[in-house]
Amino acid sequence: MAGLVAYEVYGQLFKSNKNDTETDQDFIDDSINKKIPYEEAQKCLAFYERIDQIKCPHCEKEAKELDWGEFKSSSSTWNNLAGRAGYYCYCKECDYPVKEFITVMN
Repeated sequence: MAGLVAYEVYGQLFKSNKNDTETDQDFIDDSINKKIPYEEAQKCLAFYERIDQIKCPHCEKEAKELDWGEFKSSSSTWNNLAGRAGYYCYCKECDYPVKEFITVMN
């Protein structure tokens, strides 16, 4: 019987189906989702765009006031040529993902 692997990122539930031939070992969640300071995001994204101009479209919160994070999808996504990594900003007040920057993908 197929199982369901679920994990939560900022209140959003993500699910992936597991078929009968896959074991729990195939679905070890080694993904990364961690908060980082605004200054670190600014350094890492200097070549992509001026992140200081980003604002929440709902409450107009400026970039310095948003929550910033770094993400990397699990190794199973990279093994299946669907891996993603990068940065994001999120407005906790509005519960809204403002912007995502995919910096590495395969």
